Amino acid sequence: MSDAPISRTSSLDNALRALVSNVTQVEAQAAVAAAAERSAPPSSPQAIDPAKALLDTARVQAAVRQGGLAPLFANLTQARAIAGLPVEVRAAIQQLLAFPAPATADWSAQTVRQAFLRSGLFHEVRLAEEAPTPDLKAALLILKQALGENIAPQPRLPPRPAIAPPPTRDAALAGQPAVDAEITRETERQPALQILGRDVEQALARQVLHQMASLPEGAKSAWMFEFPLVTHQGVAIAQFEIEQDHGGSQSAEATRPWRARVSLDIDPLGPVHAELLLKDGVASATIWAEREAGLSQLRDHIAELAGAFPAPVTFRSGAPPARPPPSGQFVSITS
Repeated sequence: MSDAPISRTSSLDNALRALVSNVTQVEAQAAVAAAAERSAPPSSPQAIDPAKALLDTARVQAAVRQGGLAPLFANLTQARAIAGLPVEVRAAIQQLLAFPAPATADWSAQTVRQAFLRSGLFHEVRLAEEAPTPDLKAALLILKQALGENIAPQPRLPPRPAIAPPPTRDAALAGQPAVDAEITRETERQPALQILGRDVEQALARQVLHQMASLPEGAKSAWMFEFPLVTHQGVAIAQFEIEQDHGGSQSAEATRPWRARVSLDIDPLGPVHAELLLKDGVASATIWAEREAGLSQLRDHIAELAGAFPAPVTFRSGAPPARPPPSGQFVSITS
């Protein structure tokens, strides 16, 4: 894996804008429409941008299909014990189960960086490399292909209700707790493959939404991704967002604010959210715990946390303040 620093270069911007073009036909059409728009004469301010319209359509379609990673990993753990699994399916399952990192590991900046690079966010970008680094999206696509070659023709399972909201830029983060598996040792092979097929489709749709949320936007770069963690209860999912405000092309790199957020939900702590801000060379860290018992446990380990964060740590009860919802994203029609 390359250790070159991640920067906001024009080539990375272009790659991020193109990375969704290979996922669905709608996204491919969006890329074509964008090229046509660039070569067309300037339009009136009221004209609809066809590239944006198609990208919005693709985003909505992915939002309807998306589901959390936690149910998939719970089912993968059980499915590998089923007798008679096709060799290629078992190999794809083992590859995915190699991704979760121990939640109790010593999480340094380098550990987070490795999780970032392996999250699948840059999957399409890295395909051009001579020896692409394995990432989470690549492993999901391999499992999807293996399942497609072995699932018997039959009606598709209805989508599993999403356990996490669709990821959008600047929205509240939500870690996913470990969940019980739907697959058991008694589940027959074909029903198990059907369940995995549904879960991997929903996981891939969620990956696409994270990639869309990470597209360059104005003077701010942001990257949203998730990574699985091994806990005593099973595999939980941590959600991250890393962003930098460029503040104009003349701003010095050292003075541009950086912010990193992470949310996770692990018993007995419950939902916990952390934010690290670096601005004008000064760092600060804030940790929120939604359970009072979890907040008390965190305060009991203040010395360890102070050593983990290169900044003073502030504890707060509840969840981080909600930001104004991003415009042009999703509207909930549930009540």
